[in-house]
Amino acid sequence: MKITIDKKSSVPLYVQLKEGIKNLIIKGQYKNNDSLPTTRALADTLGIHRNTVISAYKALEAEGYVYSHVGRGTFVIEPESMPAHDHIAYYNMFDWAQHLSEKLKQRISDKLLTLYQSESAHVRISFVWSQKGFPDFPIQKFQRSMNSVLRHKSDSIFDYTRALGDEGLRTILSNHLRIRDVHVSPENMLIVNGAQQAIDLVGRLLLEPGDAVVVENPTYTGALCSFQFLQAKIIGIPMDDWGMKVHLLEDILVRHRPKFIFTIPSFHNPTGTTMRNDRRERIVSLAEKYQIPIVEDDYGSDLRFSGPDMPLLKALDTSGQVIHIGTFSKVLMPGLRVGWIAASQDVIAPLSELKRYSDLCTSLFIQAAITEFHARGYMATHQRYLKRTYQKRLQALVDAIKQYFPQETTFIRPHGGIYLWVTLPKHIDLKRVWENALKRGVAFSMGSLFYLNENGSNQMRLRYASVQEDKIREGIRIIGEEIEKCGGSSKP
Repeated sequence: MKITIDKKSSVPLYVQLKEGIKNLIIKGQYKNNDSLPTTRALADTLGIHRNTVISAYKALEAEGYVYSHVGRGTFVIEPESMPAHDHIAYYNMFDWAQHLSEKLKQRISDKLLTLYQSESAHVRISFVWSQKGFPDFPIQKFQRSMNSVLRHKSDSIFDYTRALGDEGLRTILSNHLRIRDVHVSPENMLIVNGAQQAIDLVGRLLLEPGDAVVVENPTYTGALCSFQFLQAKIIGIPMDDWGMKVHLLEDILVRHRPKFIFTIPSFHNPTGTTMRNDRRERIVSLAEKYQIPIVEDDYGSDLRFSGPDMPLLKALDTSGQVIHIGTFSKVLMPGLRVGWIAASQDVIAPLSELKRYSDLCTSLFIQAAITEFHARGYMATHQRYLKRTYQKRLQALVDAIKQYFPQETTFIRPHGGIYLWVTLPKHIDLKRVWENALKRGVAFSMGSLFYLNENGSNQMRLRYASVQEDKIREGIRIIGEEIEKCGGSSKP
């Protein structure tokens, strides 16, 4: 395949590749049903990332020039075999590539794209996301809550509302945080469409292009993509079994003067670690000393099933510098897309303006249903169920790893949350393991997706919370078999 890729061009690499293949098809150098090279082979030939080839193939498929078969490859559709209007449309197509934002041309979403690509119809066991028909979702109880809201509040829940969100839900959240020694009023809370929107809004509020932001390395992929899109300079601090190595933080604060510190102190995503209490106190103390905000992503501290509770960073905050983010995605249902931000009024007011500019408000109907779900006691019952269930699933995962993974495998066993971070022997070709396991219907997240640099090539994140125990054992057995094929020693 003779295609020239200009890595210095402002045109995204995947667009260059897509157009190059399209021209070869139009010129007749590929016939109907001819197979294109595998994504790995073409990436190696052109010296580009495999995700770039995947993106180009998907774009070609969306335009009707190729079709794909899982496990078989990607095949050409000649222009003559397309419907006439599709063929004509190509020649009259507006060149959108020249009009896209420069931010998009950085392809900063490649890591998220790779995560999503592992979730396809043939995946039977997913250690990445919750799967369709997941039995842990409290569907019937939530339906009862929605029906009650429809019966009693139908005259008020289908209109626009304040950007801050439903007052009843904000009051419930404020009271819950008070139990955790965080004293914020409902007016100091903003309801958002999940933690991802919260991170995006905070980033847009605080960051200008070129500003520095400090994160743990590795960290949540969605945060990395959001900060990269905002053209921030991201500075990673390494981690150990007790979270961020806070002793390295002060020097970075002095040298880079970041706009904020982003941290996931409890059941860290992806590593599952929990920041030690002395480190929590130290990070808050340093933030106060150097007058730098902290953004605390607390996606799941309520899912602790063993060990003592750790204080929220917001609970240690005496100057109002901590912005606290929470979500219902991990303790209720991710598709509801409801989360919150708790912060001082000087932050909540402009954040609510940004929220209004973005999408006016979060669904009042869903907020009211969650409020009713709380009021009926369903949330407390559901959380107790999740803690018991997740603890059993974590044990099943640990047992399976010990049986099917190489003896040199290491991991940090969390006291809660939903993730287990696994480190394999360095010689294992984890990308090949990922590809082969995916072909057998098992998905996991490669560790490299969560790092700022090239680290993580022998690490994986396993979301155990979303997989039932029998499937955990089967999935880990399959991954273990693929590890052994790629050079991992089998258990004695």
